[in-house]
Amino acid sequence: MTHRRAPARLALSAIAMLAVASTHAADVAPLQVIKAGRLIDVAAGKVLTDQVIVISNDQIREVGPAGSVTVPAGAKVIDLSGSTVLPGLIDTHTHLTSDPTTPPYHNFGISIPRAALKLVSSSEMPRESMA
Repeated sequence: MTHRRAPARLALSAIAMLAVASTHAADVAPLQVIKAGRLIDVAAGKVLTDQVIVISNDQIREVGPAGSVTVPAGAKVIDLSGSTVLPGLIDTHTHLTSDPTTPPYHNFGISIPRAALKLVSSSEMPRESMA
């Protein structure tokens, strides 16, 4: 008797999975545009202003100044013109005030942000110009 119900259960499971998948697909627009007031360009080390990001099927297709990027018809526009947009996830967990040369930190090594700060603080640049 259990074997007779197996096809029905399989069919119901498939219908439920399709329903969930189609609901998720309906929530995500195939075309999205983000209007970014500021965009961090980590490759160039610059902050770009008034940028547009075109996303199609969860992939970035185009990035550029608002005047040169065409917003596709029907795209869902997310207006972040008053915000800064960062690429991906950035690990900003660091202990800036801890001395990495004292226990227990000396066993952990020095992180890249800490090394950069040590380099800047030990440079010959006058402290007034770093403010």
